[in-house]
Amino acid sequence: IFSQVLIWNAQHDWVSFRHTASRAPAAGIDLARVAEFLGGQFFLLTPLIACGIGYGVWRGWREGFIQRREPARFLMSFALPMFGFFFLLSFRSKVQANWTAPAYVPAALLTVLALRHCWAQLGRRGRRWLGGAVTAGLLLGFGVTAVAHETELLSGAGFALPPEYDPTVRLKGWRDMGNAVSRIKREMETQNRVFLFSERYQVTSELAFYVEGQPRAYNVNLGRRLNQYDLWGGVAGLRGWDAIYVTEGERRLAEPILRAFERISGPEIVRVQRGERIIRAFSVFRCYGFKEFSPPPGKVGY
Repeated sequence: IFSQVLIWNAQHDWVSFRHTASRAPAAGIDLARVAEFLGGQFFLLTPLIACGIGYGVWRGWREGFIQRREPARFLMSFALPMFGFFFLLSFRSKVQANWTAPAYVPAALLTVLALRHCWAQLGRRGRRWLGGAVTAGLLLGFGVTAVAHETELLSGAGFALPPEYDPTVRLKGWRDMGNAVSRIKREMETQNRVFLFSERYQVTSELAFYVEGQPRAYNVNLGRRLNQYDLWGGVAGLRGWDAIYVTEGERRLAEPILRAFERISGPEIVRVQRGERIIRAFSVFRCYGFKEFSPPPGKVGY
């Protein structure tokens, strides 16, 4: 099954392997990143559930690899390599907390096995404490999940998160941006053909989804690493078209974009509000007469 991945990469300069290898630069050990990784696991799972999973993995190690018991050994063979690999990687590179998510399933089953073992050995009082801890962990987990999906619940309770500290802000406002770009695109298409682009793949993908008709959008390279959009092909064949450029924040145009068009107007600022708060903004530019993009300076980055 995996041979197809190898064959495709051999035909495309091993781009998947080069991209993945770039996550571990040849730098010194950074203990701050290790602490960030472990702290991310602790708070992503919520403290009580994280402690429960830690206990489950510890018992899984003892029963699975020392005592060679099933199903602990089977489950540990799926949980430990995933946790262990990213733990070691965190010494050299930044690791996102959610990358270990596939290990949560076998780790959760190991935790259930461990709690069943404890339950059988505890007395009435101990079972009451354990049952309370499990209930509290589940309630906390559900509560954090609800808030994570809609942090405005905190605002209603008087604990509004500043946008820069709210990890869910990047999930919000895409429909507002798409509606604004759709309106501008309809206006511009009365004069010429129009394509959409951004310098960030996150914005590009949302343009392709939320703009009316779900048109193709392009991710131009101003010096970033290669990504999937480069494999799909760029804007080289669109000379003479007009375009809409979207970037996040209220910012000025980069020089390569200014040189790529005959003239550019804007920006038109799309501000995303939740209640009375502005949580993010997008800058939308109308670009006329596409010429070409100059390749980014330096070597191609993977």
